[in-house]
Amino acid sequence: MKRRVLTALLAVCLVLALLAFLGREREINGEIVEVLQDSGGTVLVLETDRGRRTGVLLEENTTIGSWVSGVDTAAFGASPQLRSGVSAGCRGLGRSVETGNGKSVTVRSASYLAVDSIRTPGALTLADGTALDRVDQSSRVCYELPEGPLLLWEDRAFGPDNVHNGRESFDDLSPRAQERVLAYYEQQGLLYDLQGELERAWAAYQAAGRPEDFRGFIVGQQIYPAGSNETLMYFCTELTLPVEAGVVESRRLTAAFDRNTGALIDNWDIFTCPPEEAVRTILELAEPNDPALRREMEAAFSPEMLLFGQDGLEIFFPRGSLPSQEYGCGFYVAYEGPLADILQDWALPGSPAAG
Repeated sequence: MKRRVLTALLAVCLVLALLAFLGREREINGEIVEVLQDSGGTVLVLETDRGRRTGVLLEENTTIGSWVSGVDTAAFGASPQLRSGVSAGCRGLGRSVETGNGKSVTVRSASYLAVDSIRTPGALTLADGTALDRVDQSSRVCYELPEGPLLLWEDRAFGPDNVHNGRESFDDLSPRAQERVLAYYEQQGLLYDLQGELERAWAAYQAAGRPEDFRGFIVGQQIYPAGSNETLMYFCTELTLPVEAGVVESRRLTAAFDRNTGALIDNWDIFTCPPEEAVRTILELAEPNDPALRREMEAAFSPEMLLFGQDGLEIFFPRGSLPSQEYGCGFYVAYEGPLADILQDWALPGSPAAG
C-alpha cells in the first residue's frame, strides 16, 4: 500500500513539474538563417552563438518589437530579414519541423520577438573592392566581413539634445537657443572619417595575418552639456578614435553658448586677460616640471581643448599634439585662486548671471 501511495505521489510531482516547465517562458537568442512558412505561422530558424539551430514560431498574437531604431516591425513580421539578430520568448516542449536542407529543428511558439540587429550585406565597399556588411544594433553600427570578424564598430552619435548631465540639459535652453545650438552641431557634423578608419582597420587586419579573433577598431562621437550657469552653457564634443585594434583614445572639444540666444561665445572672450597670459597661467597651475614639455604645451594649446565642468577646468592634449609624449595627457584645475581671477564672472559655471 505504501509503495502505491509513493508511486502516485511521484507521478503527481512529475506532472506538476512538467506543467511548470511547459508554463515557464524562456528567451531564445540567435541569428535568422532560414524562414519557413508553417500551418501555424512563420517559422524562424535561428542559429545561436554556440552554433546550435532552433526554431521559433511567429503566430498572430506574437508581439514584435525592435531595439534597432527605424525598423518597421509589422513589415519585419511579414517578411523577416535573414541574418538579423533576434530574441524570442518561448514556452513549451515544442515540435519538430523539417528545414530546407532536410534536417529537423525544434520549434516553439513565441509570445514576443525583439529585433536586436539588422544586417545589410555589402553595404559598404573598401578601396580594393572588399565588401563589408553593416549590422545595425541599438547603440552601435558594426562593419564586418561577410564571413569574417568585426573590423570596426561605430557607437551611434548622440547629442546635444536628449542628453542630461545630472544637473541640466539641452532642454533647459530657450527655444531660440536650442535651435541655434542644434544648427551649430549639425554644421559641425562628424569629426572622424568613417571610410578612412575602415581602411585603417582593414589594413591592420591584413597585417595581423587575418586572425579570427581580430578585436576591431572603435569610433564614436557624443555631445553633452559639461557645465552651465544662468548666462551660458558649455557643451563638450567627445570623440572616441582608434589607436590600434582594441585600443582607443578620447579627444574632447568644448564650445560655449548664450543660454538665452544660443549665440556662440568666443572661447578667448571667457578670459579677462590676453590669450598668452591665460595660457601661461593655466599651465603654471598644471605644474608641468619639464620646461621643454611646457613649451610644447604652449605651442599646441587651443582654447577648444578646455573643458569647463561644473566644478573645475580640464585640459587634455591629445595623442600626437605633444612631440615628446607617446600618449595624450591632461590635468584638472579647480575654480579658485589664480584660475578664477582670469575668468569672467559670468563665465564661471554655477555663477549667477552678470548684473
